[in-house]
Amino acid sequence: NNILAEGGFVDMINHTEFITDEEYQSPELIGWLYQFYISERKDEVFAKKGKFEADEIPAATQIFTPNWIVKYMVQNTVGRIYLDNNPWTADEFKPKWQYLVEPSEPTPQDNIYRYDELTDLKVGDLACGSGHILNECFDLLYDLYISEVYSRREAIDNTFQKNLTGIDLDTRAKQMATFALLLKASQKDPSFADAHVLPHVLSMHQCDRYTWRDLNGHF
Repeated sequence: NNILAEGGFVDMINHTEFITDEEYQSPELIGWLYQFYISERKDEVFAKKGKFEADEIPAATQIFTPNWIVKYMVQNTVGRIYLDNNPWTADEFKPKWQYLVEPSEPTPQDNIYRYDELTDLKVGDLACGSGHILNECFDLLYDLYISEVYSRREAIDNTFQKNLTGIDLDTRAKQMATFALLLKASQKDPSFADAHVLPHVLSMHQCDRYTWRDLNGHF
């Protein structure tokens, strides 16, 4: 409500120090803005008593994860899997991944998740929101592709088509996650502004109770 009013959302991002010039350069800004944008709706949902309705779930569950936590999550999952499969690259990547936790003992060979090509390393965020975790995964995977002597265009295309998948209940969040990833890609390779390949970010339609129960039993 009153989004265009003086002191409102649009006025704040254009005429105040609410956002710095440096922050404007980060695609993560989209997620932070969306969380701020729906904060009033979120307060309304939590103020009511009783069970959330289906259309209230997106507003109630949009929590933007701080960047250092996201880096910790991604570096110790995707990053660790890559290093376990390519241990000779440790000297190249460990200095970049400041939140990577070094295990007290080497990972047993039988416990290593194996893949053949980097395109086989699948990453899914099934509650992706506006794409914060997907964006961090994109950065890490892009660096991995470049280190394996792929071109910038190949690195982006493969990451979008082969590696990343996001799903969310909130269609608007899904749209912003897609947009943020496209901005990321254009930062890496300006020629990608044609958006000839879109990332796999999907919105999940509302399901009835039977369908949800069936999904839970087979997921």
